[in-house]
Amino acid sequence: MQNGKPVGIVCISRDITRRKRNEEEPENASRAKGDFLSRMSHEIRMPLNAVIGMNNIALNSNDLTKMHQCHEKIDNASRLLRGVINDILDMSKIEADKFELSYSEFDFEQALMNITNVTNFRALEKRQ
Repeated sequence: MQNGKPVGIVCISRDITRRKRNEEEPENASRAKGDFLSRMSHEIRMPLNAVIGMNNIALNSNDLTKMHQCHEKIDNASRLLRGVINDILDMSKIEADKFELSYSEFDFEQALMNITNVTNFRALEKRQ
């Protein structure tokens, strides 16, 4: 101050970009994990419900053809469930940098049939 009047301004600034980013990262990671768990629980429940539903239909049926169809669908749903579990395990390998790609043939038509079989079990259950 000179003669009772201010002669300058002192300004202090701090870049908080890094601090904000560090605060947001755990929130984003938590949100991503929650989304992943939500999706995986759905992916696991769908084929598991198919296994349970088809098993109930087979147990309550005396028709050998129908029982055989149910067992085929149980087999398909079980394989799908195993694939989901393998995918979850692969995610942990990716995080640990231990994941290796492998190339294999893929039957798209069979995959669509598996999806149809897994989702149609409820319709079959309701018919009984």
